[in-house]
Amino acid sequence: MRKTSALGFTLMEVMTVIAIIAVIVGIAIPNYSIFTSNGRLAGASEELMNSLSLAKSEAVKRGRMVTVCNSANPAADTPTCTPAGNEDWRTGWIVYFDNGKAPAYSGDDANILRTTQALGSMDSATASGVTSITFRSTISQGTSPVTIRFCTKGATERQVIVDRLGSISRNQGNTCN
Repeated sequence: MRKTSALGFTLMEVMTVIAIIAVIVGIAIPNYSIFTSNGRLAGASEELMNSLSLAKSEAVKRGRMVTVCNSANPAADTPTCTPAGNEDWRTGWIVYFDNGKAPAYSGDDANILRTTQALGSMDSATASGVTSITFRSTISQGTSPVTIRFCTKGATERQVIVDRLGSISRNQGNTCN
């Protein structure tokens, strides 16, 4: 007689594989969440850095002041800059030059170069006391450097820094709380 063997897996083998997969998924999911948060923060800080670079180059090209201001309604037909005291940059920003007396924003007199709407979900995007950054056509020393911080709990803080001479850089900070 010929001996036949059963094909397939035993219940114990299947349960062992399921247990291993559960452990791997349990480790991977929290790390994936932080990974995606870090990606959103990096994208938002890169977008702001691009807008600041555009403002700086347009100021030189046009020979006039160009401003980046945070806006609560950048997608509106006539977006507006947020008033002083509202340093929350999460809602978006506007890059514009004014035909009148920049940096005073006037919807009728402003030429909008770029608007950026809210970028992903993040806990904060703030600049201490700063609601707008203006670049001039010539190098002139500003009053102090500006740092805009992007943060989401558990992710690594991203910072966009404009120094007193208008140089723009991006850094990573500490883990956000």
